Amino acid sequence: MWIESGFLSQASSYFKTLLSSDFAETAAVTTKYSEMRLTPSTSSVSQDRLALTASGTKRFIRKTGALISHSSMSRAKEHATISDLRTAASEADFDYFDDSDDETDELYFAHYPPQQHRLDVLQLAYKEIKVTKTAFTTYRAVLACLRTGYITFASLWSTFFYSTSEQAQSRRSYIEATVGRAPPTHPYPVSPKSAFRLAHLLELEPLQHLCLANLKAQLTIKCAPYELFSEVSVCYDTWRKVVLDFVVDNWDAVTGSAEWDKIRGELERDEIEGATSIMLELMRRVGKAV
Repeated sequence: MWIESGFLSQASSYFKTLLSSDFAETAAVTTKYSEMRLTPSTSSVSQDRLALTASGTKRFIRKTGALISHSSMSRAKEHATISDLRTAASEADFDYFDDSDDETDELYFAHYPPQQHRLDVLQLAYKEIKVTKTAFTTYRAVLACLRTGYITFASLWSTFFYSTSEQAQSRRSYIEATVGRAPPTHPYPVSPKSAFRLAHLLELEPLQHLCLANLKAQLTIKCAPYELFSEVSVCYDTWRKVVLDFVVDNWDAVTGSAEWDKIRGELERDEIEGATSIMLELMRRVGKAV
């Protein structure tokens, strides 16, 4: 998927700063992405073109002006407790977010295995910018949204984790079914959490608002306890506020659920990073609401 760097700079102040700075070093590639050398390029390809491509386990946003690579981190989803689903999270520790779009990456590359692009045999100039903390499918969906204004969100993973129906879909089967009904060129449905984090990084406020609206629409009595203490709630005030509003508005139902009891047990065992400040904020909100 090709896109112009000028368009990205106009759409995102993050990209405007990044692509106009000396942060990314100019390089040239002659055969494969893994064979790079810092020499001037003789390529006549437009310096404003940007392509979304993939190679092996590496994800790339290639600009004949910028190369952004992403190595997807696979994460196990089959854990016994909520705390096992979390890892220590902070803005500085972005790598360790539990990202359900990593699973979507696996599905995407199973259907569309990376192939050497014909441009790999040319000598192209580019700037290399390593992106190691966002799934390929998340970046693809967000870039497509910048161009078209359209994005499809997947269901929150917690809505599958807490489903009591014996016939409940797994998130993976949900994505596969959704993709099967869509044209092959459409971006895959992505997690509103993953899209929100990327939109926050790229300073895309309209997309952040879309993600928050989708979160609000997806919250249920069963999944709200988990979402309240998720990594994203710990790190992002606006995300946490949406979940807090839901929990306060549905206080009796949420605190009377089996899911809340599980969370409370983990809180008592001090198994949830960043939970103390959230609980204090929740108690203040509940006290004012009474």
